[in-house]
Formats: sequence, C-alpha cells, structure tokens
Amino acid sequence: MPPKLGRFELTVDEATIYRGGPAIGTLEPYVVVEYGAQTEQTISRKEKGGRVKWGHRLEFKTEHATRMELKVYQSNTISLNYIIGTASLSLEDLVDAGVASGYETQMKLLKGLKQVGNLKVQVSYTPPATKPGSPQHAPPPAPAPQPRPVIIVAPPPPSPPAPQPRPAVIVPPPQPAAAAHLHCPPVYLHTNLHTNPAVPTYQPTYEPAAYAPPPPPAGAYYAAPPGGHYSGAGYASSGASSHHLHVCYDSQHRHERAGAHLHHHSGPVPAYCWNQPAETSTASSTSYAPSAPRAL
Repeated sequence: MPPKLGRFELTVDEATIYRGGPAIGTLEPYVVVEYGAQTEQTISRKEKGGRVKWGHRLEFKTEHATRMELKVYQSNTISLNYIIGTASLSLEDLVDAGVASGYETQMKLLKGLKQVGNLKVQVSYTPPATKPGSPQHAPPPAPAPQPRPVIIVAPPPPSPPAPQPRPAVIVPPPQPAAAAHLHCPPVYLHTNLHTNPAVPTYQPTYEPAAYAPPPPPAGAYYAAPPGGHYSGAGYASSGASSHHLHVCYDSQHRHERAGAHLHHHSGPVPAYCWNQPAETSTASSTSYAPSAPRAL
C-alpha cells in the first residue's frame, strides 16, 4: 500500500509513437494522469516525426489508490478526445523499489490490445515535513511481559497401603487329658493287744467256694492249715502271745481279720495274702518275724 502521508512526484519525460498510427503529419500530443480523485495533465508539444519530449513534473497527494493511469491524447485533430494510447503505473512497485531515491520506468502505450508506442516517466515519493519545534514523541514503550502464573499441581493423594496378610495362627491340637492316676494307698491296721478292739464283721452276699490248700510254709513257726480253710489256731498253737494281722486283697473286696479270731475265710480266692505281725506287747518276751507271702 502507498503511504498515507507525503506526496508523489511524477515526471513525464517523453513518448515514442509508432508510424502508421492515427496521426498524420505533425504531432501535438499531451498526457493526462489520473490518481484516485486527482487529475493532472502535461502541456502539449508539437513535434515532427514520432518522438515527443515533455519533461513535465506533476505532484499528487498520497491516497489509498494503488495505481496511476496515464493517457496520451492528440490535440490538433477535429475530435478533442482523440486518444493515441494508455499506460498504467503500479505504486506497489514504487514502494518496493524504494521511494526515497525514486526510479525511472518505461511503459507500453496500448490501444486496446495493440501496442502503439512507449512512454517513459520518473516517479518518487516525498514524506511530509515535520513542523519546527514540535517535539518528537517517542512511541510508548511496549508493556513488560507479564510473568506467566505458576500452576502448582497438588500431588495426588497417597494410595492406601496394600493390605498386609494376617499372620497365620497355629492352634495346637488339643492335648489328651492326662489319665487320672488312681492310687490306692495301702491300709495298715494297728491293733493294740491291751485294748483288743472288736474286729468288724463282714458277711458276704455270695456262697463261699472251696479252693485248694496252699503248700506248707518254709518257716518253722507256721503250721500247715487244715484242708480247704485257713485257721488262726495253727498260728496260736505256737505258744506265742503275739497277735497277727491277716490281710487279703482281691479285685473287689478287702478282708481284715485278727489272727486270734479268724477261723474261717469265705469268698472268692484272694489274689494274694500274707501274714503281717501286729504290734507286740511290751510284756511279751518272744517276738516273731513276719513270714514271706505265700503263693496261692
């Protein structure tokens, strides 16, 4: 685009008209220049032959138009609007070439689509003069770039910890209850020879059964019992005044008898029997050793 201020200066130098054109004899042409709403024209020159020189300078105020139209007319004819040819000048080319120094160009004169000659011009641009004393205002400085806001992204919430496996609880197998140890303490019966307590009696509820007599004891102090029964008389016949305790154990009953009063032993055959001497009286001068258990 052309500048909005200042002015253009156009100098029309010369034109060359080809022979065989509409003009016959002497030429007296002139040039009309149209730029936007402005129209200027050169003086007419009378020349013989086909070459015409003007050297005429024209000034135009700058507008928004981008082209100048140049038209060459013949003035010594009956028709005042007799046109020899036209040319067009682009101001964009002027701006591209540098308007400070200007340039010279030669354009084609066309009549319709036919070239009838050439037109040579010079063009330049003059910027507007500044008023004296008027201060030059510097353009406002560009605003400082604003710092970009810092976007702080909050860290994502921590993920919940992975569930830890619960430790296996090993339950020990139940221990079998300890078998109750039944302990049957031995029963000792002490009799006093002086008091001679009554021996408790026990009557079995079943019929007595006879069993084979045991073998004779090895000691000299014991006599063989009569067949089929134990008798305490044999023990008393030894002449001793000692009192013997006869204890018999079996799986169901326990029988206790005093040696001096035991005459009959009834019931099932005991598992084992032995004679145990009772406490001897201090008045007795003879003591007897206990006999060994007799096997049944």
